[in-house]
Amino acid sequence: MTALLDIRDFKVSFAGQQLINGIDLQVARGETVVVVGRSGSGKSLTASAVIDLLPRMMTPSGEVIFDGRDVTRLSRREVRSLRGGDIGFVFQEPLSALNPLMTIGRQIGEGISYHRSLSSGEMEREVGELLRQVGLAQQGVRADSFPHELSGGQRQRVVIAMAIANRPKLLIADEPTSALDVTIQKEIVSLLMALTREHGVAMLFITHDIGLAAEIADRIVVMRDGDIVETGTREQVIEHPSHEYSRELIQRSTALARFRGLAETSDRPAETALRVTGFSHVYGGRRSGDREVRAVDGISFEMKAGRILGVVGESGSGKSTLARALVQLRKPQHGVIELLGRDVSSLTRAERDHLRPQVQYVFQDPGASLNPRWRIRDIVAESLYAIRRELGPAEVAARVAEALEATGLDAGMGVRYPHQLSGGQRQRVAIARAIAPRPRLLIADEAVSALDAETRDGVLEVFLKLRREHRCSIIFITHDLSLAKYVCDDVIVMTAGKIVERGTTVEVFRAPRHEYTRALIGAVPRMYRLQETDNDR
Repeated sequence: MTALLDIRDFKVSFAGQQLINGIDLQVARGETVVVVGRSGSGKSLTASAVIDLLPRMMTPSGEVIFDGRDVTRLSRREVRSLRGGDIGFVFQEPLSALNPLMTIGRQIGEGISYHRSLSSGEMEREVGELLRQVGLAQQGVRADSFPHELSGGQRQRVVIAMAIANRPKLLIADEPTSALDVTIQKEIVSLLMALTREHGVAMLFITHDIGLAAEIADRIVVMRDGDIVETGTREQVIEHPSHEYSRELIQRSTALARFRGLAETSDRPAETALRVTGFSHVYGGRRSGDREVRAVDGISFEMKAGRILGVVGESGSGKSTLARALVQLRKPQHGVIELLGRDVSSLTRAERDHLRPQVQYVFQDPGASLNPRWRIRDIVAESLYAIRRELGPAEVAARVAEALEATGLDAGMGVRYPHQLSGGQRQRVAIARAIAPRPRLLIADEAVSALDAETRDGVLEVFLKLRREHRCSIIFITHDLSLAKYVCDDVIVMTAGKIVERGTTVEVFRAPRHEYTRALIGAVPRMYRLQETDNDR
């Protein structure tokens, strides 16, 4: 097959450091090529180079030939005609890719109108069909919704709709499913694969998930530290990897069972770290004609200190709304939330300031949660603000360095800014900021979904160490059933704002009672399900 995309001897350097080391990569027409590797390996830089979106301070060299033309030699106008037209791009961080002041319908339509002339009626029908294709219409999401009204997974589907709007020849998907639950991940991947089959669209798919690569790839490219260390068909790389790093990626991705039982138990009676009683939260309904969305619908549960509670459910099930209410980023409309023995709605400002270091939050979208004007060391130190006087400057600096190193980042990265890091590295910064105060309660909202297996394992070790050494309670919000199974003590399963199943992790996974729970478990990539079956025997 003829190569639609042909990258030759491509290099990227920054401040005297080589980030990509002369790689060659081809994507044939109608072919799906999956690039895998850990965070910082150069996957996203390679993808960005295809549509000339590398940061200005980086220096590229080599050839990036698309459909017979070298993108590096095109004018700005010619490159813009490719973006969103012949080349669709799904960005890793949807909140950063969407304009917060524009409705999603207008943003989808903007890309269409740049490349095609449609009447207002045709545009409305086109946008509606795209919303249906990516599963948003079925969730009641309308074209006049704004990005902040959607969950992280819903925003990602808007970005996917924008990418496929003009039926591209090449679709570049940079971690398009890292923020999605397993059932929606399966639907989105099926949609992308159907597009490539029915319309002959080629796809360059970037991911750290080797299990996902095993399900969708025609060819797999393995990157490490700016080099391509292995390339081959799906069967060659997954079943007979030739490079040691490829074998390590596969082993790490299917070895979650080793986390079972790592946390130490205690004979001391555990106090209640969190109690939620009758909590509800409703969006919409304020304007005439608005439809009310009951994001959380009268839920009640409690967790003991030192436990890890997994909160599992699809995008839009109410997980993040619940988590934000716990730290007063959403005011509870109904019900009571007691955090570390105190009703959060009755706290004075001084009491909230005292509580803040003890309760930390890892946000789902690191690009939106990190201040772009601050250096990494200042972002991490921000969480220590309330206890700076107790620690002193030297201890603050030591805590920052310790937190960065615990999440796999070199302390020297403290002088960088967020835009100088990869998506996975930014997520590690968000985690470092949260663990620096050694909190009593940590809320991790999809904290490791954007991380490669190696970094994920390191972060999970940090969480378990926090629990062992500081008796930290952890609310682990995730769409990854494999993680919940092996990391959490207890699990609650949410859908449509309600808790449909709860219990210890062993109880829920061994004999799920609710049909929705069984559907979630069944949607886990086959590679992981087989491995877990072997480990559980």
